[in-house]
Amino acid sequence: MTSLFLSSLRQGAQYAALPSLVSGCLLTAHTATASSHGGNNPAYPTTKCDSAASRSPSLLRRRMTAVGRFSLLSETRSNPSIPVLVLALSGKPLRAQDFSRLYQQREMGEKHYRFRSVTKDATHFSLVPSQDFELPIQESLVYPLIYRRELKAWITDLLLEPLDLSKSLWQVKTATGGNIGQSGAISTTSSSTEDDETTTTSVPLERHNQLLDDNVESLLLFRAHHCMADGVSLGALFVDFMDEREEMEEMLAGKIGDFKKNRKRKSWFQKLLVMIYYWGWGSVKTFGYQLYLYCANLKSTLSRSNPWKKLRRAYEAKSKSEGSSKRTLSWVSVCPVDEVKEVAEHFSTKKQKVTINDIFCSCISAAIAKLIQYHQAQNPELSLRLPYMNLVMPVHMFGGVLLPGHSMGNKIGAMVSRIPGTNTTSCTERLMQVHNTLYARKMTPAAVWSYLTAKAVGTVGFGGGSSGPIDSSAADNTFIPWAFEKSHANASVVVTNVRGPETMVHLDGRRIERFLGFLPLPPGIPVGMVVQSYANNLTLTIMAEPWAVPDAMGDLFLSWVVEEYDALRKQANIQPMKQ
Repeated sequence: MTSLFLSSLRQGAQYAALPSLVSGCLLTAHTATASSHGGNNPAYPTTKCDSAASRSPSLLRRRMTAVGRFSLLSETRSNPSIPVLVLALSGKPLRAQDFSRLYQQREMGEKHYRFRSVTKDATHFSLVPSQDFELPIQESLVYPLIYRRELKAWITDLLLEPLDLSKSLWQVKTATGGNIGQSGAISTTSSSTEDDETTTTSVPLERHNQLLDDNVESLLLFRAHHCMADGVSLGALFVDFMDEREEMEEMLAGKIGDFKKNRKRKSWFQKLLVMIYYWGWGSVKTFGYQLYLYCANLKSTLSRSNPWKKLRRAYEAKSKSEGSSKRTLSWVSVCPVDEVKEVAEHFSTKKQKVTINDIFCSCISAAIAKLIQYHQAQNPELSLRLPYMNLVMPVHMFGGVLLPGHSMGNKIGAMVSRIPGTNTTSCTERLMQVHNTLYARKMTPAAVWSYLTAKAVGTVGFGGGSSGPIDSSAADNTFIPWAFEKSHANASVVVTNVRGPETMVHLDGRRIERFLGFLPLPPGIPVGMVVQSYANNLTLTIMAEPWAVPDAMGDLFLSWVVEEYDALRKQANIQPMKQ
């Protein structure tokens, strides 16, 4: 009977989201499905929409999803909900007109209507006719000369600059003409976190002209407001730009077929157990755990022991005279995916399967513990303690893929977990504590309830929205960001896991050397991390508040994460693999 209950619990988790074996958030078959329906799928407007919109005095309107509206209501001036994706390419130059031509050839505006939509009232998308829509694609006249530093500034501006949603929901910036590795987006050495701001790689004019006809580095920086789509949808959209699009669609279709074939049919009794144990008892545990987080946060507030609030007050008092930086950014290539899988397998048992996400959530918590110790040494007058920290993990309702027949949207929930902080534990003990906590949360519908809550808030609105043109610098809605911050109980970090293609892909003949994703910081969370894989290489990116992670410490913080991973790898007696 015990094994039957456990089996039903695991099956219940599969109801909430497709399992992660359907690999890759960048893999999707929705484009092929739209084409096979001859464009009649309502999720994919055809040129008939263009004709209707051009004849009508008003633009074709579609209601914004509730979760998309929630992203508008929950953002603030200092925390706009704008994720950024950076593609570093090698090969022939990529100019703005090249990407515009590719956009037109792949008919992106016809397949994905939000690519040529705007919003003027925070409740609806208005479809702009193709002939009237001005592509928001710009080209930089200069290429980053100072290694990493200039690229960081570009990314920071894209993350924080207001986006005029009455003109477009997205924006692209291209730059080309550099040596391979010049910008710092493409690592020349593995696990290198050095940021030598004195290193310049300016190219003589003669060599620059030669490079333009040879193998150069190009950058494509893409940003979009979260009301347009979640990260999975945006990543899936880029599959339509890739040269390997058809192969990737076939791969996803095959894995979905295998999943359906291997899925065990359940009796009515097992389904009843799922309803009672997973949705019934699981929901009780979800709300009970959330109450526990509220109480722990209330205790921290009453005792004034929250280290992040102390650091913020000290930073703001100091920055009045010295000025303040916008955000701290950094990225590092860690190891091959196959290597970390071996490490995870070493710490797994028959009953406990450690995941890659478990490993790096543990490593990030260890790095934050060192960060608190660093701040304590720098500010001895402050009493900084963080024995436990809250970690927020976004969860995609479809398991990280866009299923056939589904258009882009916001199918994202989240779960909050309380994991070890500065309490002294070995790397192995910390990993197992993190694993046990995350596993217990995954076996409840916590992410589904958070998704439904965001959907309800977005539907009701609570007075949000505005009339006339809006952008991401609109006046703060004070209630929803406050409630959002309380819901994660003053979490220390948000960590998201992004799986990319398992092999190298190309954009119009140019090889994509690196994907870098940066998530927007939710209100009240000082550190954001993305754990992403591409072509069997695992990369970490960080975006943090400067009062939590000073600008000069971004690379150091990531080195602490890598250091903890190396300790786990050595504990598992796994030899490092070449990247």
